Amino acid sequence: MFPLAVYQQCGVLPLDYQPPQYSVQWHLHRSEELYLKEIERFVEEIHGPPQPADFIVFRFGRTYSHGAIVVDWPIVIHSYIPYGVLLSDALRDGELLGRAHKYFEIAISNQFSREADSCTERGAPGAKKS
Repeated sequence: MFPLAVYQQCGVLPLDYQPPQYSVQWHLHRSEELYLKEIERFVEEIHGPPQPADFIVFRFGRTYSHGAIVVDWPIVIHSYIPYGVLLSDALRDGELLGRAHKYFEIAISNQFSREADSCTERGAPGAKKS
């Protein structure tokens, strides 16, 4: 939920958006890509390397289920139970090392573009306009 909160506070995603509820252990027991299906409406997959404010999703367990925001590739910011919010090197740090991953650019609507530009100017992760 950390990336969602950041993108919402930057005006990139609607504040009233709430993702569907699912078990935090879904990725261990099921193969349906719930996370990827849900983010499809907000992102466009890119081939990389990702740029600051892009989104990356890592495969944990059986599905792509762990999201992070790119700060300056390969540095990402993400929340990891039980450690909280972390800055990590996606190519070197243990919990991310060697995991399959996909890169995405956030696709924002025009109604949110002014807020996103404002957030980026303040130095917080924002998004590129599509």
